[in-house]
Amino acid sequence: MEIFDVRGGRIKKSELNKSIDILKKSGVILYPTETSYALGCDAGNDKAKARIFEIKGRSKNKELPLIAGSEVMVSRFCKVGMASAALMKQFWPGPLTLVLDARRGKGSVAIRVPGWDLVRMLSNRLGRPIVSTSANLSGRATCYSARAALRQLGGRGIDLVLDAGRLPRRKPSTIIDARGKKLRILRQGAEIIL
Repeated sequence: MEIFDVRGGRIKKSELNKSIDILKKSGVILYPTETSYALGCDAGNDKAKARIFEIKGRSKNKELPLIAGSEVMVSRFCKVGMASAALMKQFWPGPLTLVLDARRGKGSVAIRVPGWDLVRMLSNRLGRPIVSTSANLSGRATCYSARAALRQLGGRGIDLVLDAGRLPRRKPSTIIDARGKKLRILRQGAEIIL
C-alpha cells in the first residue's frame, strides 16, 4: 500500500500519474472528499468494484455511488433532463448526489461532481467516473481521517491512500432522485435548499 500526503489538495505530478495507473489496473484507493473519506476505483471495472464490496462487507445488491470530474462527463454517462441539469448547475461541484438513468443498459446511477479539485482531477485524468463509497465497514461509523478508515477496514485490499489529514465532520451528500418529472429527496444530508 502506498500513501501520498495530499494535505491542502496538492499532489505531485508523479503521484497523480501513479494514482491513475493504480485505478487503470483494477486498484482500490482511499481518498478524501468534502464530506468524508471514500473508497474508490474505476467505475467501469467490475473486478475493482467487487473488491470494494468485499472490503466494505457491503451487499452486492446495493449499487455503488460515483463521482465524476465534470457535468459534461456526467452527461456522457447519464441521461440528464431539465430538472437534473438545473440542480447540477446550481449545486455542483458540491455534496449533492443525483440518481439518474444510465445511458448504457438499464438501471440508474447515483453520481455527483465533488467539491474537491483533486478528486475531480482523478476522474478527469482517468476519463470516466470513479466509485465514491464511504470508507467504512457497511453499517459502521463514517471516517474523517485516513487513519480511522484504515483501522476500521483493516487496511486490507487498499492499494493507495491519498491522505489529506483529518477532515471536518460534515453531513453526507444529499441524494435526490432526479429521474422523473418530480424530484424526490432520498437522503437529506448536506444543506441543499430546493
